[in-house]
Amino acid sequence: IYTMKKSLLLLLFIPHIMNAQFSLTKDGFVSTEDTSKNFVVYNIDDTSKEKLYANVLKYLTTTYKSAKDVLSKVDNEVITINAMQPKYINAKTLKYDIRYTLTIHFKDGRIKIDAPEFECTTRAYNKPYRLAMSGSNAGLGSEVVNGLFKKDGEPGLKKTVIEIENFFNTLSTNIAEAAEGNTNSNDDW
Repeated sequence: IYTMKKSLLLLLFIPHIMNAQFSLTKDGFVSTEDTSKNFVVYNIDDTSKEKLYANVLKYLTTTYKSAKDVLSKVDNEVITINAMQPKYINAKTLKYDIRYTLTIHFKDGRIKIDAPEFECTTRAYNKPYRLAMSGSNAGLGSEVVNGLFKKDGEPGLKKTVIEIENFFNTLSTNIAEAAEGNTNSNDDW
C-alpha cells in the first residue's frame, strides 16, 4: 500500500494557484477554466523547469511513505504518481480506497498536471464494491457498482463527486505550491 505520510496540507488561497482546478464529469476530469482541456497549468514565473522539478520531487518524496514505489520520473521533464489512499472517499455508508495516477510535466515557468485517473474500491458484506463514472448494477452480480453520475450527466452521488474533486484539487494545489518553493516542511534540523 503506497499512501501519503501525512494528510494533505491546507490550501493557501493564492489567486494564480487557485485558478487551475479540476471538475469531475461523467467523462472524467476537465479543467474548470476550459472544459475542452483535460489538464491544468500553473504558471510559476521566473523559475527554470529544473528548479520546479526539484521542488516538486522533494515535496513528493517527503509526502509518500514509499516514494520509490509511488513515483516514476524522467529527470527534469515528468513525474508520475501511482498511489493509493485507503478508506478516504465516502459514498453512501461506505469508505472507499482511492487508487490514482497523476502526471506532472515541467517547462520553464510552468507545470502542467494531467487529469487524474482513479479508481475507488472497497470490500463490505463479503462483496467487492466499486464506484463507476456512471451506471449502477443494484448489487446484482459478483461486485456492487455504484455510479457517480446519472445518465443525464448530473451527479448521482454529489457529495462523493465533490470529495473526489477536493482530493485532487488539494493535491494539485499542494504540488503547485511546492513547485514555487512554498511548503510547510521543517528544514531546520
